[in-house]
Amino acid sequence: MFASQGACTTGIDLTPKHCVITSLMLKALGAKSRILRADARSLPFGAACFDHVYSCGVLLLFAEIGRALAEIHRVLRPGGSTTIMLYNRSSLHYWLKTRLYYGWALGENAVLGRDTVLDWYTDGIGYPKTWHYGPRDLPGLFGAFSRIEYRTSCLTPEQIPEIGLPRDGTARAWLEKRFGFFLWIRAWK
Repeated sequence: MFASQGACTTGIDLTPKHCVITSLMLKALGAKSRILRADARSLPFGAACFDHVYSCGVLLLFAEIGRALAEIHRVLRPGGSTTIMLYNRSSLHYWLKTRLYYGWALGENAVLGRDTVLDWYTDGIGYPKTWHYGPRDLPGLFGAFSRIEYRTSCLTPEQIPEIGLPRDGTARAWLEKRFGFFLWIRAWK
């Protein structure tokens, strides 16, 4: 998105496969970006060299998210910002769909174990361990940043099993704003 709009971008991924996929997508879009294989917990860049760092659904795979956030803070220029999407532990997806419906009501915690149920109903069977964070976790996680804001999004009928979403658009919007599955954080250095 950023590169296709003319921004000077650098992309990283831990896996060679996703670096290749990203390069191919950029080529198909006619966009250019520097793509590197790197670990977000140890970025191969000098201090204060980026205006913005964007991460969507990646840092939630790290148990050591604090290391990645410290690296993001380090590479941001003063006044720079980051946008990060994490999974929301305060969401209806987490509590109604995963914990209550699949874990308890259908008894899958007893068969698979609580952590496996959480991982499987977050990203799918066979996906890696995922970590969930709530709004209350953000001050601790982003303590080095001067300012943080957040919002939630992503509310689907499947996240409220057997009931579905309210038909009223105002009620749906209210629920998504407070209990959406995606926790979008914007933080400034």
